[in-house]
Amino acid sequence: MRIALYSRQVDGLKRLVEQLATDKRVSHLLTVPVSSPSAEELVLHNVDVLILDDLIGEWITPAELEKLSNAHPDVLIMLIARQDSSALFVDAVGAGVRSILRWPATPAEIDHTVAQCFDRLSRHGARHEGRTFTVLSAKGGSGATFTTLNLAYVWATRLEKRTLIIDLDLQYGDATFGLGESKHRTNVVQVAQDETLEASYLESACVPLRRNLFLLPSPVSLEDATRLEPARLENLLVLASRLFDVVVIDVPSRIDHIATCCMEHSNQVLQVIAPTVVDLRNQQRQLRYLHDLGIPVAKVGTLINRMPSAERRRRNVDPFASEIERHLSNRTLGTLPRDDDAAALALGAGESVVTVAPDSPLSRAFETVASSLLGVTTVTQNKGSRWSRWLSALRR
Repeated sequence: MRIALYSRQVDGLKRLVEQLATDKRVSHLLTVPVSSPSAEELVLHNVDVLILDDLIGEWITPAELEKLSNAHPDVLIMLIARQDSSALFVDAVGAGVRSILRWPATPAEIDHTVAQCFDRLSRHGARHEGRTFTVLSAKGGSGATFTTLNLAYVWATRLEKRTLIIDLDLQYGDATFGLGESKHRTNVVQVAQDETLEASYLESACVPLRRNLFLLPSPVSLEDATRLEPARLENLLVLASRLFDVVVIDVPSRIDHIATCCMEHSNQVLQVIAPTVVDLRNQQRQLRYLHDLGIPVAKVGTLINRMPSAERRRRNVDPFASEIERHLSNRTLGTLPRDDDAAALALGAGESVVTVAPDSPLSRAFETVASSLLGVTTVTQNKGSRWSRWLSALRR
């Protein structure tokens, strides 16, 4: 669900905002502080649920709300009621409100109300909403692109999720080479800038990499890279989430308006860091930037890449690794072990680690992390199926 919350007291709804930001049924949450005396700032473009925090009356009259509801019949309207008034409830329902949450509310009451909205939208043909992830590195060379490609491969081929990789490293994007694909017809900027972007065009522009796995590559021209507009990108991300089960966006470590747009429209932001002091410092600084930009910290998690083995840590070969892992324990979504041989083999072959080194610790870690991020059980394969993968790779 895509939710827009309008309130005069956004700070007073911290519990609600945090719960919605971490709810897997919510794909996008927009909070709008209301300052004007009228509802002229209401925007319902690409919104499934409109939440009005005690705003029926002076800010928007029941008649105005009814007109708005009739103009947007697909939008479900929820009222946060801070006063117990039967007259208000009658007027609100008559104007198009379909769900009322009395405030203050407990987490259980919030969850129940969200479940009701989700159920109503599902029963009335709400469009499919895939999970969207933004992957960024805290420091160049942390392995964000490598992580993106291998997670996407597991989602697509092992968990049977139709997956789209969007390469938004507009200057140095190399996702197109990571799985052995260097020829493509178009790029993400050309697609996003299309004024009448439709599902059929987006589908045709995506480069098929493997079964269930597709790519929108970055541009090869610097001129193309400078043309991307956040508003156009927003339309692309909304459409992509409705066509694919999983959308994973590879962005550079630089935080700009494009990266911010991606994070705002993602269910989860994954920071990829190496277990070094420099990466940790950059991760902390980056987290402060995201907070200042209004990205809910609750939906930002860390993946630690190239984690030394337990033996190396016992021998104190990498003295800071364990300490960094403990420091990030409440934010860590998973760890990927250091396995230079398997990673080099995958990069050299233009394949996933799961394909070229299925029994390696790194391969098993990618499967575990990918499954955990979608909240599903890890799919195991027997030796026969691994041979089948090798044979299919050879046929390609």
